[in-house]
Amino acid sequence: MKKESMQDGNIYLSVLSDDHYAQCLLEVVHQLQHKAVCFVTLNKTAASLQHTFAMNGIRPKDVFFIDTVSRAVGQAKEQDNVLYVSSPSSFTELSLAISEAMRTGVFDTIVFDSLSTLTIYDPRGKAAEQFVSSIIQKTKTGGKLGVFTCLQADLGSQLVQKSCMYVDEVVHVQQFRPEIGQRMQHYSTIVGALVGVAALSFASSLFSLSAQSPTGFVVGALDAVLLVRLRHGTSRCGLFAVPMPPRSLRRRPSP
Repeated sequence: MKKESMQDGNIYLSVLSDDHYAQCLLEVVHQLQHKAVCFVTLNKTAASLQHTFAMNGIRPKDVFFIDTVSRAVGQAKEQDNVLYVSSPSSFTELSLAISEAMRTGVFDTIVFDSLSTLTIYDPRGKAAEQFVSSIIQKTKTGGKLGVFTCLQADLGSQLVQKSCMYVDEVVHVQQFRPEIGQRMQHYSTIVGALVGVAALSFASSLFSLSAQSPTGFVVGALDAVLLVRLRHGTSRCGLFAVPMPPRSLRRRPSP
Protein backbone atom coordinates (compact mmCIF):
# COMPACT_ATOMS: atom_id res chain seq x y z
CA MET A 1 0.00 0.00 0.00
CA LYS A 2 1.65 3.20 -1.15
CA LYS A 3 1.02 6.52 0.45
CA GLU A 4 0.39 8.25 -2.90
CA SER A 5 -2.39 5.77 -3.67
CA MET A 6 -4.59 7.15 -0.87
CA GLN A 7 -6.60 10.00 -2.30
CA ASP A 8 -8.69 12.42 -0.25
CA GLY A 9 -12.38 11.71 -0.69
CA ASN A 10 -11.80 8.05 -1.58
CA ILE A 11 -12.82 5.03 0.47
CA TYR A 12 -10.39 2.13 0.86
CA LEU A 13 -10.82 -1.36 2.20
CA SER A 14 -7.47 -2.36 3.70
CA VAL A 15 -7.20 -6.13 3.90
CA LEU A 16 -4.67 -6.92 6.64
CA SER A 17 -2.52 -10.02 6.98
CA ASP A 18 -3.94 -12.61 9.37
CA ASP A 19 -0.47 -13.35 10.76
CA HIS A 20 0.68 -9.74 11.15
CA TYR A 21 -2.52 -7.83 11.78
CA ALA A 22 -1.09 -5.41 14.38
CA GLN A 23 1.98 -4.59 12.28
CA CYS A 24 -0.06 -4.05 9.11
CA LEU A 25 -2.51 -1.80 10.95
CA LEU A 26 0.41 0.28 12.19
CA GLU A 27 1.67 0.52 8.61
CA VAL A 28 -1.70 1.91 7.52
CA VAL A 29 -1.83 4.44 10.37
CA HIS A 30 1.82 5.41 9.83
CA GLN A 31 0.95 6.49 6.28
CA LEU A 32 -1.81 8.70 7.70
CA GLN A 33 0.24 10.32 10.45
CA HIS A 34 0.17 13.73 8.77
CA LYS A 35 -3.60 13.60 8.56
CA ALA A 36 -6.15 14.61 11.18
CA VAL A 37 -7.47 11.11 11.93
CA CYS A 38 -10.65 9.97 13.62
CA PHE A 39 -9.90 6.37 14.58
CA VAL A 40 -12.92 4.16 15.29
CA THR A 41 -11.76 1.15 17.30
CA LEU A 42 -13.81 -2.00 17.80
CA ASN A 43 -10.88 -4.19 18.85
CA LYS A 44 -8.66 -2.40 21.36
CA THR A 45 -9.00 0.32 23.94
CA ALA A 46 -7.91 3.83 23.03
CA ALA A 47 -5.31 3.69 25.81
CA SER A 48 -3.76 0.55 24.34
CA LEU A 49 -3.68 2.05 20.85
CA GLN A 50 -2.20 5.33 22.07
CA HIS A 51 0.61 3.41 23.74
CA THR A 52 1.28 1.34 20.62
CA PHE A 53 1.16 4.39 18.35
CA ALA A 54 3.55 6.33 20.59
CA MET A 55 6.01 3.40 20.57
CA ASN A 56 6.03 3.58 16.78
CA GLY A 57 6.45 7.31 16.41
CA ILE A 58 2.80 8.18 15.83
CA ARG A 59 1.76 11.02 18.11
CA PRO A 60 -1.50 10.11 19.91
CA LYS A 61 -2.56 13.77 20.14
CA ASP A 62 -2.92 13.80 16.35
CA VAL A 63 -5.51 11.02 16.54
CA PHE A 64 -9.04 11.27 17.92
CA PHE A 65 -10.52 7.95 19.06
CA ILE A 66 -14.07 6.67 19.08
CA ASP A 67 -13.62 3.81 21.53
CA THR A 68 -16.23 1.04 21.70
CA VAL A 69 -14.19 -1.24 23.98
CA SER A 70 -13.16 0.60 27.16
CA ARG A 71 -16.60 0.96 28.76
CA ALA A 72 -17.21 -2.78 28.56
CA VAL A 73 -13.93 -3.54 30.37
CA GLY A 74 -14.23 -0.70 32.89
CA GLN A 75 -11.36 1.40 31.51
CA ALA A 76 -13.22 4.46 30.25
CA LYS A 77 -11.17 7.39 31.58
CA GLU A 78 -12.02 10.89 30.44
CA GLN A 79 -9.60 12.17 27.80
CA ASP A 80 -9.85 15.12 25.44
CA ASN A 81 -9.14 12.97 22.39
CA VAL A 82 -11.43 10.02 23.19
CA LEU A 83 -15.18 9.58 22.81
CA TYR A 84 -16.57 6.39 24.35
CA VAL A 85 -19.37 4.29 22.90
CA SER A 86 -20.98 1.55 25.00
CA SER A 87 -20.16 -1.41 22.70
CA PRO A 88 -19.27 -2.34 19.09
CA SER A 89 -22.83 -3.59 18.57
CA SER A 90 -24.41 -0.24 19.48
CA PHE A 91 -24.75 0.76 15.83
CA THR A 92 -27.05 3.75 16.39
CA GLU A 93 -24.84 5.22 19.12
CA LEU A 94 -21.72 4.57 17.08
CA SER A 95 -23.21 6.11 13.94
CA LEU A 96 -24.15 9.26 15.86
CA ALA A 97 -20.64 9.49 17.32
CA ILE A 98 -19.00 9.20 13.88
CA SER A 99 -21.44 11.72 12.39
CA GLU A 100 -20.70 14.19 15.19
CA ALA A 101 -16.93 13.76 14.70
CA MET A 102 -17.25 14.46 10.95
CA ARG A 103 -19.58 17.40 11.56
CA THR A 104 -16.86 19.22 13.52
CA GLY A 105 -14.79 19.54 10.33
CA VAL A 106 -11.62 18.85 12.34
CA PHE A 107 -10.85 15.47 10.77
CA ASP A 108 -10.05 14.73 7.15
CA THR A 109 -9.65 10.95 7.59
CA ILE A 110 -11.77 8.20 9.13
CA VAL A 111 -10.18 4.86 10.04
CA PHE A 112 -12.62 2.10 10.95
CA ASP A 113 -11.06 -0.96 12.61
CA SER A 114 -12.58 -3.30 11.78
CA LEU A 115 -15.27 -4.91 9.63
CA SER A 116 -14.06 -8.30 10.89
CA THR A 117 -15.23 -7.39 14.39
CA LEU A 118 -18.69 -6.44 13.13
CA THR A 119 -19.13 -9.95 11.72
CA ILE A 120 -18.82 -11.25 15.30
CA TYR A 121 -21.49 -8.96 16.74
CA ASP A 122 -23.87 -9.34 13.82
CA PRO A 123 -23.30 -12.83 12.28
CA ARG A 124 -26.19 -12.47 9.80
CA GLY A 125 -24.77 -9.14 8.72
CA LYS A 126 -28.01 -7.34 7.86
CA ALA A 127 -27.80 -4.59 10.48
CA ALA A 128 -24.03 -4.35 10.07
CA GLU A 129 -24.37 -4.02 6.28
CA GLN A 130 -26.77 -1.09 6.64
CA PHE A 131 -24.54 0.50 9.25
CA VAL A 132 -21.34 0.21 7.16
CA SER A 133 -23.12 1.43 4.01
CA SER A 134 -24.38 4.47 5.91
CA ILE A 135 -20.92 5.31 7.33
CA ILE A 136 -19.25 4.95 3.93
CA GLN A 137 -21.83 7.24 2.32
CA LYS A 138 -21.40 9.85 5.08
CA THR A 139 -17.62 9.70 4.64
CA LYS A 140 -17.91 10.17 0.87
CA THR A 141 -20.45 12.98 1.18
CA GLY A 142 -18.19 14.77 3.63
CA GLY A 143 -15.25 14.50 1.22
CA LYS A 144 -13.21 12.55 3.78
CA LEU A 145 -10.59 9.88 3.20
CA GLY A 146 -11.99 6.63 4.57
CA VAL A 147 -10.01 3.50 5.49
CA PHE A 148 -11.96 0.42 6.57
CA THR A 149 -9.98 -2.62 7.67
CA CYS A 150 -10.63 -6.35 7.71
CA LEU A 151 -8.62 -9.53 8.09
CA GLN A 152 -7.61 -11.53 5.04
CA ALA A 153 -9.55 -14.51 6.44
CA ASP A 154 -12.79 -12.47 6.45
CA LEU A 155 -12.54 -11.25 2.88
CA GLY A 156 -15.13 -13.81 1.80
CA SER A 157 -17.69 -12.92 4.48
CA GLN A 158 -21.01 -11.47 3.37
CA LEU A 159 -20.43 -8.19 5.19
CA VAL A 160 -17.02 -7.60 3.62
CA GLN A 161 -18.22 -8.64 0.18
CA LYS A 162 -21.12 -6.19 0.40
CA SER A 163 -18.78 -3.46 1.63
CA CYS A 164 -16.53 -3.98 -1.39
CA MET A 165 -19.39 -2.68 -3.53
CA TYR A 166 -19.21 0.75 -1.86
CA VAL A 167 -15.46 1.34 -1.60
CA ASP A 168 -13.26 2.86 -4.31
CA GLU A 169 -10.39 0.43 -3.92
CA VAL A 170 -9.47 -2.78 -2.10
CA VAL A 171 -5.86 -2.74 -0.94
CA HIS A 172 -4.01 -5.75 0.45
CA VAL A 173 -1.56 -4.82 3.20
CA GLN A 174 0.83 -7.73 3.67
CA GLN A 175 4.09 -5.90 4.30
CA PHE A 176 5.20 -3.34 6.85
CA ARG A 177 8.27 -1.30 7.69
CA PRO A 178 11.13 -3.29 9.27
CA GLU A 179 11.26 -0.92 12.25
CA ILE A 180 7.60 -1.68 13.03
CA GLY A 181 8.35 -5.40 13.14
CA GLN A 182 11.40 -4.83 15.34
CA ARG A 183 9.49 -2.70 17.82
CA MET A 184 6.61 -5.17 17.98
CA GLN A 185 9.04 -8.05 18.53
CA HIS A 186 10.75 -6.11 21.31
CA TYR A 187 7.38 -5.36 22.91
CA SER A 188 6.35 -9.04 22.69
CA THR A 189 9.59 -10.06 24.38
CA ILE A 190 8.98 -7.65 27.25
CA VAL A 191 5.37 -8.84 27.67
CA GLY A 192 6.54 -12.48 27.64
CA ALA A 193 9.08 -11.74 30.35
CA LEU A 194 6.47 -9.99 32.51
CA VAL A 195 4.07 -12.92 32.13
CA GLY A 196 6.85 -15.28 33.19
CA VAL A 197 7.58 -13.21 36.29
CA ALA A 198 3.88 -13.11 37.17
CA ALA A 199 3.63 -16.90 36.81
CA LEU A 200 6.63 -17.44 39.09
CA SER A 201 5.14 -15.05 41.65
CA PHE A 202 1.83 -16.94 41.55
CA ALA A 203 3.55 -20.31 42.01
CA SER A 204 5.59 -18.90 44.89
CA SER A 205 2.45 -17.69 46.66
CA LEU A 206 0.91 -21.16 46.36
CA PHE A 207 3.96 -22.78 47.95
CA SER A 208 3.85 -20.23 50.76
CA LEU A 209 0.13 -20.80 51.35
CA SER A 210 0.47 -24.59 51.33
CA ALA A 211 2.89 -24.43 54.23
CA GLN A 212 0.20 -22.70 56.33
CA SER A 213 -2.85 -24.62 55.12
CA PRO A 214 -5.10 -26.16 57.79
CA THR A 215 -6.74 -29.61 57.64
CA GLY A 216 -9.40 -29.64 54.94
CA PHE A 217 -6.99 -28.58 52.18
CA VAL A 218 -5.29 -30.99 49.84
CA VAL A 219 -1.94 -30.30 48.21
CA GLY A 220 -1.22 -31.99 44.87
CA ALA A 221 1.73 -31.47 42.53
CA LEU A 222 2.26 -31.70 38.78
CA ASP A 223 5.41 -29.64 38.35
CA ALA A 224 3.62 -27.07 40.51
CA VAL A 225 1.71 -27.15 43.78
CA LEU A 226 -2.04 -26.52 43.57
CA LEU A 227 -4.05 -25.73 46.68
CA VAL A 228 -7.70 -26.87 46.66
CA ARG A 229 -10.63 -27.11 49.09
CA LEU A 230 -12.86 -30.18 49.55
CA ARG A 231 -16.49 -29.33 48.88
CA HIS A 232 -19.40 -31.62 48.09
CA GLY A 233 -17.27 -34.43 46.80
CA THR A 234 -15.24 -32.18 44.51
CA SER A 235 -11.98 -30.36 45.01
CA ARG A 236 -12.11 -27.04 43.13
CA CYS A 237 -9.55 -24.47 42.18
CA GLY A 238 -9.62 -21.57 39.72
CA LEU A 239 -8.42 -23.68 36.78
CA PHE A 240 -10.16 -27.04 37.00
CA ALA A 241 -12.18 -29.42 39.23
CA VAL A 242 -10.63 -32.61 40.65
CA PRO A 243 -13.11 -35.45 41.50
CA MET A 244 -12.73 -36.71 45.07
CA PRO A 245 -13.64 -40.18 46.48
CA PRO A 246 -16.95 -40.66 48.33
CA ARG A 247 -16.95 -39.43 51.91
CA SER A 248 -17.21 -43.04 53.18
CA LEU A 249 -13.85 -43.87 51.54
CA ARG A 250 -11.95 -40.80 52.60
CA ARG A 251 -9.28 -41.29 55.22
CA ARG A 252 -10.00 -39.32 58.36
CA PRO A 253 -7.13 -37.15 59.60
CA SER A 254 -5.12 -38.56 62.45
CA PRO A 255 -5.99 -37.05 65.83
